[in-house]
Amino acid sequence: MSKLPELIHEMKKDLEEIGLVSMVVGQVGDGNFHVMLLFTTEEELEIAQNAAHRIVHRAIGHVCRLSFLYSL
Repeated sequence: MSKLPELIHEMKKDLEEIGLVSMVVGQVGDGNFHVMLLFTTEEELEIAQNAAHRIVHRAIGHVCRLSFLYSL
């Protein structure tokens, strides 16, 4: 949890670069946050899934809990 601000910064930068509408909400006091990635095409779904994998990989390294909501 001590690196949570770094994780959030890296994740927000990544989300800005992928070009999808996204939102991050959570109870960061306990390291719990949720990422919503919005998409409408199969191509955007692939972009969202790749971003989700990167975010999960980072979160595991920081021992945080997160969840994703996918929608097509």
